[in-house]
Amino acid sequence: MKSEEDGSLATIISIFPRKLVEHKPGIQPSEYVIPAGNPERPGLLIINDNVFYLMNPDPLSDGKDVPSIRVPVRAMEMAQSIIMDYVNALISVETGKCPGIFCVKGGFEDSDLVKVRFHKEIEIYYNFQLEWFKSLVLMGDEIWKGSRSLAGISDLQREACRSLRLDREWLVTTQNAELIKCRFCTSLVSNDAIVCPACHHVLNQEKYKSMNPVVI
Repeated sequence: MKSEEDGSLATIISIFPRKLVEHKPGIQPSEYVIPAGNPERPGLLIINDNVFYLMNPDPLSDGKDVPSIRVPVRAMEMAQSIIMDYVNALISVETGKCPGIFCVKGGFEDSDLVKVRFHKEIEIYYNFQLEWFKSLVLMGDEIWKGSRSLAGISDLQREACRSLRLDREWLVTTQNAELIKCRFCTSLVSNDAIVCPACHHVLNQEKYKSMNPVVI
């Protein structure tokens, strides 16, 4: 095992509840998989010092007679780049609101050791993640309020809602629900819906009457 102090190893620590896959063209390996995690059992990915191969360093050449340039990339630099590539593509991320993913020097394979040694960092990023999840759920609420469309809600927003243990109408996914279009407002609704939740028109008169609704 390489020493922790030489900086030749870094560990990405994740308390994010989804597995992440990041691709780095030109780097070997080019794919990095960060396991899903939580504060009690963080997901860990060890990164080694790597190299970047610039295949055509001379823009005026055709590349046939120009050797590749070998540029070293340190482990921490690579780990930070992997994290930022993912985070920068997300919505609602800002200071104090982000996924619970960070990196540290050294190679750590034991999640129990990581949980104890980096408990302060895990607590900080867990709180950051909670605030980010709250933002995603609020955004989902606004989308649902405006369109009543399940298609407008992302899987990430549903993940945030489940992680916060909240209940929302839009938590159901279009993959596991049998959906139809309301014939009055064209919103996507459950095939079992009796009344459209968007426009409140009755979709199934027979079931509606059988429920003996009281009209006030």
